[in-house]
Amino acid sequence: MDGKLTIAGFLTDRAQRFPDTNIVAYQKGNEAAWTTLNWATYYEKIKSASELLLSLKVKAEDRIVIILPTSLQWDLFEKGCLLIGATVIGIETHARPVTMSEIIKQVRPRLIIIEDLGITKILKEQFNISPDIFLNVSPNTWMNLHAYNRKNLPKVSANATATIIFTSGSTGHQKGITYTQKQFLQAAQTLASSLAQKNGRTVCWLPQANLFQRMTNLFSLINNTSIYFLNNPKEVMNVLPKIQPTAFIGVPVVYEKIYTSVKQQTGSQAAIFGGKMKYMITGSAPCRLDVLTFFKTIGIPLIEGYGMSENILPIALNLPHEYKLGSVGKPLLPNRVKIADDGEILMKGPGLFKGYLGKKTPVGTTKDGFFPTGDLGYLDKKGFLFLTGRKDNLIKTSTGRKISTTAIGAQLMENPFLNQVLLVGSDRPCLTCLVTVDNESVKNKDIAVILKNTIQFIQKTNSKLSSFEKIKGGIILEKNFSVENAELTANLKIRRKQIEENYQNEIEYLYKKIELIPRTNDSFFEELTNKKGYYFLCQ
Repeated sequence: MDGKLTIAGFLTDRAQRFPDTNIVAYQKGNEAAWTTLNWATYYEKIKSASELLLSLKVKAEDRIVIILPTSLQWDLFEKGCLLIGATVIGIETHARPVTMSEIIKQVRPRLIIIEDLGITKILKEQFNISPDIFLNVSPNTWMNLHAYNRKNLPKVSANATATIIFTSGSTGHQKGITYTQKQFLQAAQTLASSLAQKNGRTVCWLPQANLFQRMTNLFSLINNTSIYFLNNPKEVMNVLPKIQPTAFIGVPVVYEKIYTSVKQQTGSQAAIFGGKMKYMITGSAPCRLDVLTFFKTIGIPLIEGYGMSENILPIALNLPHEYKLGSVGKPLLPNRVKIADDGEILMKGPGLFKGYLGKKTPVGTTKDGFFPTGDLGYLDKKGFLFLTGRKDNLIKTSTGRKISTTAIGAQLMENPFLNQVLLVGSDRPCLTCLVTVDNESVKNKDIAVILKNTIQFIQKTNSKLSSFEKIKGGIILEKNFSVENAELTANLKIRRKQIEENYQNEIEYLYKKIELIPRTNDSFFEELTNKKGYYFLCQ
């Protein structure tokens, strides 16, 4: 077992070198107090999980599906798999059963580790998943596991598959991507070197089925940064002042909500995060410039990064000591990035995937081996990468005009009343939008006030746009786009095709209204027939 090339070797080496260093913390049940584990005890718990798996005849390269809430238990079963060379497939507990079934049938797992008996029953009875592969656990199962000090744990290859992650993009169909222990570890080591800090603390609160959180956990372990596993992710803002983290990760909507709730206060980071925060990381979607600027002014760099499921290492990342607001940072070595003639970002590197699970078609690359990301952007003179949109976010209207919706959508998202925006207009005469509202910002506000604010904000945005880019109307939806309705990916990215299908009738009606009703200075709005939102027109 080569500790330099495998996660299994790294864990063993670290437990031997730093046995007394506290490395993880958890809460017992509903207790507010935190219990810490040092490396020696943490490693013993990992070995306990490994030995449970071995007793169930799990062997190297066997695939283990984990469907557990965010917890130390999730982490221990993951590391227990990696310690014996098994492969981890994480599925979010809030995923639709049909999505769970699709992934399970693709990977054909040896075991499914799960707490929720209701989901277990649905998967068995409605989707014909074999009952023999379920390992039902309680939230405290890990506490009752004991290591037997097995002297000869299986040797693990650096090329053993560490994880299979699934991406659906805008299509909705699940595609598996495999990464080896070597790729996973080297990516984490690169991040650990780039984001090194002493005596650090961070919080595990995002779904661990998502590689973003698991990668953060691993590079935190490499830096000996203590990881606090949160029982209830909804309580994250309440516990941060008590934990006093030095680093934090989240998606843009989280930081936008923090910004909205505290911008009228003094801005003291001690009151918000405990006073020791060194930096915060965001990704998966663009973060508003006013939010980035706010955190900079209170002394906490909110740094954006850029990556994709098909490359295990973030492609680019701002660093606490070297960042530029609005950019996603400089390409992280050993990634190589260049811009195609049409503005598409191309990349290559050792973390690039080799192909989708079960697909014989090889990865499409340029002649010199660069992978087309589908994203548009540019590199400035200092090497910072800026994203300008997606190739598939270019809308071509029936007038023949091509419109990049990314920048327009970003302008609309500066309205604190709005939570999500989708611009519509392909093969139609003009742009319209579907928007959802931020529940906290519009609390106790009359719908007429919300509509007036939205219309005025869009008209203000329109004044900055070319005539063919102007938004001529829209629909305010009372219900947010969601993963459950297949309108968002697991990373909360919008699935345009699915949303347009879900609201096809409403969109058709809106365009008929635009054609029939002349736009005046008077606000126009009409309630949807299902009373789930409102149509509006604007200039």
